[in-house]
Amino acid sequence: MSWDLSISGNGDKGRWGGWAFVGLLSVVLCWLVIGRQDRKDGREIISNTPSWTEGTFVNYISFLVQKDPSFAKESLDEMIVNVATDSLMLYNILTWSEKYFFNPNSPFRNEDFFEVLLQRALTTPVLDTLQRERYRKLLLLMQKNSIGEYATDFDFTLNNNKRFSLYNIEAEFLILFFGNPACPACKEMTDRIARSEIILNLLERKINGKPLLKVLHLYTDSNIALWYEHMAHFPSKWLNAHDKTRYIKTRELYDLKALPTLYLLDKNKKVLLKDVPFDVLEAYLLQFLNFQ
Repeated sequence: MSWDLSISGNGDKGRWGGWAFVGLLSVVLCWLVIGRQDRKDGREIISNTPSWTEGTFVNYISFLVQKDPSFAKESLDEMIVNVATDSLMLYNILTWSEKYFFNPNSPFRNEDFFEVLLQRALTTPVLDTLQRERYRKLLLLMQKNSIGEYATDFDFTLNNNKRFSLYNIEAEFLILFFGNPACPACKEMTDRIARSEIILNLLERKINGKPLLKVLHLYTDSNIALWYEHMAHFPSKWLNAHDKTRYIKTRELYDLKALPTLYLLDKNKKVLLKDVPFDVLEAYLLQFLNFQ
């Protein structure tokens, strides 16, 4: 047996009536799952066919990500409420949610949605001690350096061994690029940023006598010799630095679950963009450039 839960329709909430349909789909996912009215049978089928029920969940979030964020968040919150006493269903939903909303390579990645789910899940009585502690730490890490907040300060060391702090950097915009020279994706990102005409343009400009843009390219791992070996490949106009203390990683000052990771900060070090693809960051800066 299989369902096709792909949704199509007209209007902001689809022809199925938006809230009513999503609420119904939440109940289907959380309680009936695959058409069985008996909860016990449903639980057994969940255990025996995890890939099928995961597919159902994917259809559900495929619908949600097309909707207004507040609408989607309320539906997700209601879904957790519906399974607040069912440890198996809650475990499955949180596992799938982490995979699709939190994994940096997921096409559905949305940390705001995952945060809603975790906040509600932590109020339920069925999480065991280890699960509760794990999700609590994950939530705290995810909430660090959120958009609109001041970025966490840290010290960094340049290749000339001079040491500065994040808040010492003066520029209208700052690209914070966490990378590793041994990481192929990081090398590709380095090349993309270095070739970007928009970035090159902004690096040459000044506003009120101060640089319009700077790039802080930061290595947070321990193999400093490897970092020095690749120094010739890093653009000389960037601030190429490493974290000598390794506090960024060991104290989890930033959420660096995957590299490369890009942030965009304003002149006051407020977070404008957090862990975004380069295309998004470049488009943001292009929009600023078009108004100059």
